[in-house]
Amino acid sequence: MLESKRTAALRLHLKQHLYTLKLNVRFYKGVPDCYYSGAVADLWNEHKKYDDLPRVIDLTKPSKTSLLQQEWLVGRHNEGRNVGMIVFSNEGHLFLPRLSWQQPMPRDEFIERAHKNYKSLAAELIELLGPLEEPPIP
Repeated sequence: MLESKRTAALRLHLKQHLYTLKLNVRFYKGVPDCYYSGAVADLWNEHKKYDDLPRVIDLTKPSKTSLLQQEWLVGRHNEGRNVGMIVFSNEGHLFLPRLSWQQPMPRDEFIERAHKNYKSLAAELIELLGPLEEPPIP
């Protein structure tokens, strides 16, 4: 499944509880894929997909996360913003908060920690950001 379809599947579970914005910024490289906002906090989040998980998941490889994307996330983190990455795979989905995506992760650890469905991944994000009292305007 394409990354865009996985993002859309996650958004279905988020949109009644958080403000969600899918970004596609053509004129400024490095901006993350999504912005999520809740009652307590907001999050700039990059999404990555693996068709087949490697032995070690290393998101700092330029072939997986461009240097501009890495610099953007680190820059916003250093300003005190919430940033993170979500890794989608056939084995599960994992949210990596702050700069934890910079640490390589063994495949077995990823599988052990990963959510098996979009609903439980969405629940983690909703808890982190705080659900909105009223459904957001799309």
